[in-house]
Amino acid sequence: MFCPNCGVKNEQEANFCGGCGQPIRKKSRAWWMILIAVLCFGVLGGTGYVYMQITKKEAL
Repeated sequence: MFCPNCGVKNEQEANFCGGCGQPIRKKSRAWWMILIAVLCFGVLGGTGYVYMQITKKEAL
């Protein structure tokens, strides 16, 4: 991993640059997990809603 500030190569586990001492930001995948969770809840919620509508019509 290279420092975005000075370009020095650092270890993958490094939190700070060995050349300039600046913190090294690691890419976060949190947005990806949030997107998957929202999509799963949407699919499950939609499926549950459709199921409730079908069973409501059958009960009448």
